[in-house]
Amino acid sequence: MYGVAHNAFSFMVAIVAYFAAGPVGLGTVVASFINTGTRILDGITDPIIDLLVDKTKDSLIFLILLN
Repeated sequence: MYGVAHNAFSFMVAIVAYFAAGPVGLGTVVASFINTGTRILDGITDPIIDLLVDKTKDSLIFLILLN
């Protein structure tokens, strides 16, 4: 039903939540808010980057300028 990317993301979220709640000492809710915030930020920045890459004639030039 879900792809490899979804399974990999779910695995990474579990690792981050475990690490944040254990050695770092953050609560599980705080770790979940951090994960949710990064997903929201990714959802905002991905279309912007896609638009910039699509508008350039050569995507390689955009990637060189990004670095």
